[in-house]
Amino acid sequence: MPPEERAWRHPSETGNSANARREFGPGIRPGSRGPRALWTTALVGAGAVAALVSGVLMLVNRDHGPQLASPPAVSSPPNASTHSVVRLDVSRAGPSMYGCGVAVAADGLVATNATLLTGASRITVTTASGRRLAGSVVAVDPTSDVGLIRVPARLPVARFVDWSDVQPGAGAIELAVATRPTSRSWALWLDETIASIGEPVGSGPGSGMVSVVASTPSEANPNGAVLMEPDGEIVGLFDRLGVSADGGAVFLPGMFVSDVAHELISHGGQIEHGWLGIQGSDFSGSPEGALVTTVEAAGPANGLLTAGDVITAIDGRRVRSMADLRSRLYLLAPGSAVTLTVRRAGTDRRVALVLSQAA
Repeated sequence: MPPEERAWRHPSETGNSANARREFGPGIRPGSRGPRALWTTALVGAGAVAALVSGVLMLVNRDHGPQLASPPAVSSPPNASTHSVVRLDVSRAGPSMYGCGVAVAADGLVATNATLLTGASRITVTTASGRRLAGSVVAVDPTSDVGLIRVPARLPVARFVDWSDVQPGAGAIELAVATRPTSRSWALWLDETIASIGEPVGSGPGSGMVSVVASTPSEANPNGAVLMEPDGEIVGLFDRLGVSADGGAVFLPGMFVSDVAHELISHGGQIEHGWLGIQGSDFSGSPEGALVTTVEAAGPANGLLTAGDVITAIDGRRVRSMADLRSRLYLLAPGSAVTLTVRRAGTDRRVALVLSQAA
């Protein structure tokens, strides 16, 4: 296909060499460094297509041709992984909304925020190669704020990192879609630092579920974003209504989003989750965990757990907080056998039990 008919062009087709002068957005200098350095493109008008190829984020403007922005040398975007990420333009009554989605199954199933899909009349999906496709809603789960759409294309399935393996202070990379007050959309890379893991989502759908918080600067103001490790594994999906006490950007853990999506696929759009039968709070001592404050008499934990126990892991996966435990249990059906790691009176012990239906 001739270059002028494609949604993207290789740099060699635009007359821009690797040594050409870089163009950056307002306030960004070539070679700028630091955990909040923005790797950004110029603004583009409505109808522009974002494509990620050859290590460059390309935004194609139908009126003015492609404009390129190479990232600074501080690190490299994991471009291979971006083919699992799509941009979503959602039409509804009132202003359109933008967001990101991540491929969770090879047959075109893409997970995103449930709130983004609310009232959608049309969903336009733009892939990393520049294809524009119509998406259709498969299922939404307001409790977790995870939604699932289908795209008529086979996309490479994203790789997800378990959030229990992510450490505060670790570096990450964010791919975001933002909108200016002029309604022009743009895409940008952000060099991030993980601020916290285990805090509950503070508001809106998904309240109480576990979150990953990153130090996204407020001026970025993304409409949708995906947080990645430097090797491209997905850490989280931006929660547009989430609130962090520290002011960072709130992300639903990527593996949590993927697991909820697969539960929706397997159970006809419903989530069946088991009940442990405890109440608790966060334990801020060492080790971190979920502090048991009450054990329900009718629950499966009765006689096995006691007030003052600190749950630090479930089936070998780290638990940092009550939100962490709640999110792990949310993905386990009634009848699931689990093994809890519990700190009691300074000693770790294993507690095996079977989850039940909520009373």
